[in-house]
Amino acid sequence: MWGRWKNLVFERRFFFGRDITSNTYVTENTIAYWKFQNLKDCYTGNIDTDELMFLDLTGNGNDMIAASEGNGDQLDIFAWDTGTSGVGSTSLKFNNTYELAKIVDPYEAELTTYSSGYVSGKYLETVESAPINEFDCSGDWTIEVLFKVSSEWDNVYNRYCGVFSKQGVSEMYDEPFYSMALSEADSSVSSTIGTENPVGLQYIHLGGSASNKEFSSVKAEEWVHYMVVKEASYMIIYVNGEMVEIVTKNSVLESTDFGWEVGVGRKYAKSAVTMNPQHEEGLIGRLFCGSIAEIRISSAPVSIEASLLTKVL
Repeated sequence: MWGRWKNLVFERRFFFGRDITSNTYVTENTIAYWKFQNLKDCYTGNIDTDELMFLDLTGNGNDMIAASEGNGDQLDIFAWDTGTSGVGSTSLKFNNTYELAKIVDPYEAELTTYSSGYVSGKYLETVESAPINEFDCSGDWTIEVLFKVSSEWDNVYNRYCGVFSKQGVSEMYDEPFYSMALSEADSSVSSTIGTENPVGLQYIHLGGSASNKEFSSVKAEEWVHYMVVKEASYMIIYVNGEMVEIVTKNSVLESTDFGWEVGVGRKYAKSAVTMNPQHEEGLIGRLFCGSIAEIRISSAPVSIEASLLTKVL
């Protein structure tokens, strides 16, 4: 599989007449790389109409398109976040807020639980033909995400949302197959996290047995570099350059039937009473509220020195 992707790099390296493999973060082992920024050659379409496609800058064809949930097609969810000092001129803001959802839905908090969902908003997903959809997390690899949580993130409406995840949910564990996610903040402090109520980071990987880890925490409006490195039988988790967790796991995922997505939290919940549709890939019960600048997937362990962290933070 890696050989096929490496061949695609050379077949598609000259994109719009520009040698895109010269990008700083597109190395020999980079199999997918997205910059969610208002920069030439990073995307096509119009953010105002949500007809967006973010291009895989490796040239491998792992492009991402906008998708909506509930009545999200009636809402202006995506915007360019210009408060991105250190990560470029812009990043993609996901305005999946409780306040916006109330405009199109008679939202009731009790209808958004661990087992059911009632959300309206938007997210991103890989195109059906993306080679990365077949990636089952076997072998060595690295996934890194650069993001920040919005001060409008709501502890009931947004908690347990994925930042970057594999579509599909395990029926046995009622969790996504793989998700780099947010957990929850202290609900006794405030319903929104603001800048003083940190939200937890969560890592879910269901390769052979359940592994659901919560660790560290992040504040609103602060950029976070979240990195998982798989080498041999270990997965090492880094947050802003510091190692925070080591997970020993069987690394192969249960399913490669679906794609990858940005900004979604899913459950199995086929028996749950829900006002959102049941998708084959799993019920969408949470959506991300914040900004995402970059995501990179490599087919080898990446050191902190070679990661996105040292380049942009």
